[in-house]
Amino acid sequence: MNKLITFIICFLLTAFYCAAQTTPATETNNKNNVVIQNSATGTDTLYVGSKPKNVVKDTSAYSIVEEMPEYKGGIDELLKFIATNTHYPDSAKWNMIEGTVYVSFIIEGDGTSSEHKVVRGVNPWLNEEALRVCRLIQYEKGGRQSGKPVRVQFTLPLRFQLK
Repeated sequence: MNKLITFIICFLLTAFYCAAQTTPATETNNKNNVVIQNSATGTDTLYVGSKPKNVVKDTSAYSIVEEMPEYKGGIDELLKFIATNTHYPDSAKWNMIEGTVYVSFIIEGDGTSSEHKVVRGVNPWLNEEALRVCRLIQYEKGGRQSGKPVRVQFTLPLRFQLK
């Protein structure tokens, strides 16, 4: 009898410990009060009962997905958009500053861009202009993986060259 009670206590402690170590959920079935966590690694976690309180949004981003984000009109239109909206800063012109600025950003599942940052800059004036232009870009379609919208990370080089 004591062995059985000890076993039950150990089992319950293990179950509570494992439940405390689980990752946040992303899908809820309100009818049955079931919450399912789908992660990028393909593992699923099932919660029965109330939804965990520490639920966070999936902030991971893919580099390559089955359906990459698309700009309306394709890459040629994107390059035209960048060329027409980029203005060489006067201060950089006067100081004859040239170079390539690499801007990294996330394209959300709906095509909007976020989390813009300069990965490799040249000069603060050129860096700020590159960020400004990248923030203007609006994609027609976001990326999709297994039919679901996902975040995709891009790094875009913008070359500033005086004529």
